[in-house]
Amino acid sequence: PGVGEVGTHADYEAALCRWYEGNAERISAVVLVIQADAKAHADDKRLLEALLGRCERPLLIVLSQVDKLAPTREPLATDTWRGELRACSLKSRLITRKLTEISRQFGIGQRCVVPVAFEGGRAFNRRALARAIVERLRGYVGNSGLRS
Repeated sequence: PGVGEVGTHADYEAALCRWYEGNAERISAVVLVIQADAKAHADDKRLLEALLGRCERPLLIVLSQVDKLAPTREPLATDTWRGELRACSLKSRLITRKLTEISRQFGIGQRCVVPVAFEGGRAFNRRALARAIVERLRGYVGNSGLRS
């Protein structure tokens, strides 16, 4: 479940931090999945700071369910984010705004925030997500002594 959705948030966060510390040598990156239509991210940010403060790792934020951003009746025009940008739709402009907002809130570059959706049997931007994960790991694995 999401961090803000857990009834005993403090206990959940503490348990995640203990698990993270206990498994630090096996963790190559942190991938945080955030719903695109969620408004508040303070709990997510606090958890990330707690985790990365213990053991810094590359971070990737996955902005999920971008198809649910307004206008909700406007479907994604293509299967890729580049294709959506070329379409210049209202939805693509609002997704761009949300990517910028998340990037600013978490203090990371927009290349570290990837929009995705699974809409009507289509996996939107799946390949870009896979590439982003590999890209984030590439520098870390090469510099940490971990096997790639």
